[in-house]
Amino acid sequence: MITRIATLGLAFFMAFGLMFIGQSDAGLVGAWLFDEGSGDVAKGLVGSDGMLMNGAGWTDGVRGSAISFHDPDSQHALFNADEDPANAFILHGESDATLVLWVRSVEPLRHGSWVWTRGDDADAGRFNIHNGDGTVFSFDYREDDGTHHPTDWGVFNVTLTIGEWTHVALTRVGNEYTLYGNGEQTSTWVDENPLLPTANGWILGSPRGCCPLNGDVDELGFFDTALTQDEINIVMGGVEALGAVESSGKLATTWANIKGRD
Repeated sequence: MITRIATLGLAFFMAFGLMFIGQSDAGLVGAWLFDEGSGDVAKGLVGSDGMLMNGAGWTDGVRGSAISFHDPDSQHALFNADEDPANAFILHGESDATLVLWVRSVEPLRHGSWVWTRGDDADAGRFNIHNGDGTVFSFDYREDDGTHHPTDWGVFNVTLTIGEWTHVALTRVGNEYTLYGNGEQTSTWVDENPLLPTANGWILGSPRGCCPLNGDVDELGFFDTALTQDEINIVMGGVEALGAVESSGKLATTWANIKGRD
């Protein structure tokens, strides 16, 4: 019975997720719950499947399982899904956007990438959504010629509690970026001279030998709209429904906890 409920839930999630993509002003363009718990494939509920590579594995998640990046024998464990669901990484386009995920930094602390928006390790034409020195969640990006934005990312971050799950969300409206930690706004940055990267593809975990990520990731989602704080809190809660869009076109219910329960 539990298996049947989970299967029906998955079908419900995928059907309404695809309807979301069809919405012109509010949509989920990528979703991975990481609840497989074993094997080398993480299913994209919306978007392409990803392969666990170079020591990436499984651990306990916020709900169910999660992706683990702390294999001591791997310099750059990663989950690779470089066929992006929107055919161009959402932050590399000019639309409003949101990235949501749960993260957990663990000892020993390292600077590594939660999300790296290229399919390779070239340090240009990419966003690097990273964990700073292991105690913060932040991001920076480089134009195709390597020009760096922002020049002082240290003031734009979410503080992480080491060993505990933290929900983080990054939104963009025009050229204004906002970070949320556990559903609360923490900081905002305005990009005064935006010139976005053009590379396609993305990786979880650091592809660079210099900066191996030591941490875990769960319930990753990309949206082609900037979620409100209320919507981010809905996503954070793992609610039991997905796809309800109000007549205004705004996202009302955005995430689903579709795992079987004992």
